[in-house]
Amino acid sequence: MTREEWLWYSVRRQHIDKDLASIAGQMRGAVLEIGAGRKNRRGRFQPPADLADAWLFADLSPDKSPHVLADCQALPFPDATFDTLLCLEVLEYVAQPELAFAEFARVLRPGALAIVTTPFFHRMDAPHDRWRFTQAGIMALSKNAGLDAVEIRPQGAALATAVNTLKYCIAVQSLGWKRRLIAWFVRPFLNRLLAWDSCDCMSIEKLTGFATGYMLLAKRPAGGAQGRGGC
Repeated sequence: MTREEWLWYSVRRQHIDKDLASIAGQMRGAVLEIGAGRKNRRGRFQPPADLADAWLFADLSPDKSPHVLADCQALPFPDATFDTLLCLEVLEYVAQPELAFAEFARVLRPGALAIVTTPFFHRMDAPHDRWRFTQAGIMALSKNAGLDAVEIRPQGAALATAVNTLKYCIAVQSLGWKRRLIAWFVRPFLNRLLAWDSCDCMSIEKLTGFATGYMLLAKRPAGGAQGRGGC
């Protein structure tokens, strides 16, 4: 990876890609991915489409070439349609995230899996970037929609959030030579901090409260009621 690539590949995105790869085998059946398309995909994770019967992309932006133009607060799909649902780095932009979760629950089949990521200690990256959810907050949204949380993963701890911020500060330097020079000097040090974060900080509860964000795995109960809300 070049210095430029290393700078722009955020610590947040590294954690998302790594965690998605670790559960790729669970992405089966009819899959709905919200907030992505066939073009301009963020990150390096490649959907394991060979494991799925179908992989459908839904997004508000036609620039991403989704299969369906859709708002996650009012999904245009029948009840109990999907076996897996992914919603990655979307909820922070949604006006009413509780409606989005209700829709996730509604379109999932009983026993189906929702995979949701959302940032916490991370910069505001758009004018409509509205929310930052704590671990308790994302769990409450899931529970209120009638989903059973299987796991919630803090993605990085205190040092990961610090390195994520420092890398961004370097990346936005206007002069390319200056950016590359600083990156050359600090890269080994920042990588060491990330290794320390993974080995030590992630084992200390107080330090995981500084997570870059969270990944939630939740299931619709088998035979459970549909989520509230709808189209």
